[in-house]
Amino acid sequence: MPDLKSVAMPLPPHLAAYEPFESDEYDEPAFDQVHITAVVDWPEFDINAWRFDTCKVEQCSLLSQTLTLRIWDSILVRCDLSASKFFSAGLLRTEFLGCRATGVQFGESTIKDVSFQSCKLNMVSFRKCKLERVVFENCILDDADFNSAQLHDVTFINCEMNKTDFSVAKCIRVDMTKTTVSNIRGVRALGGARILPEQAIDLTPLLCAEIGIAIV
Repeated sequence: MPDLKSVAMPLPPHLAAYEPFESDEYDEPAFDQVHITAVVDWPEFDINAWRFDTCKVEQCSLLSQTLTLRIWDSILVRCDLSASKFFSAGLLRTEFLGCRATGVQFGESTIKDVSFQSCKLNMVSFRKCKLERVVFENCILDDADFNSAQLHDVTFINCEMNKTDFSVAKCIRVDMTKTTVSNIRGVRALGGARILPEQAIDLTPLLCAEIGIAIV
């Protein structure tokens, strides 16, 4: 029987009064309750385990970084994270607004109570990630990889999903009723997802191709 409960939405970040960011005050990358704006050249840190806790981060760059990343109760606005490797990251109660994250590797990360809004997420890898109460809204997810991911209470709204791969994913209450599904991959792994009747027509040839049924 399909799970007919409502798809749960993300919990919002716990916000606080922010202090201005002064880079010379930090000898390690642990940022708490600060407003960080337009930072491209970060201080040189001896460790690659970065943490943002209750922060607002705007127009900053973490381009092509390899980090152990923890982001809790924070908002990232128009940041560039492209080509970074954030394997086994922990994202909790966080919002990404208008961010660029082309080619980011989130493999085996835990992503809980997170919203991605108007983000460029093409070629992002969520392979083997655990996503719970996550929303993707107005995002570009072309060639994104959800292979072997666990999606629990995940909603896609008005996203571009060309060749987005859900192979071997596990879905529990995944809402795709408000997005385009006509060119996704791994359709037979979408048991537990919700679609509209007209979307089923789009998915039928994709499913037939995956299981080897010829439509003549």
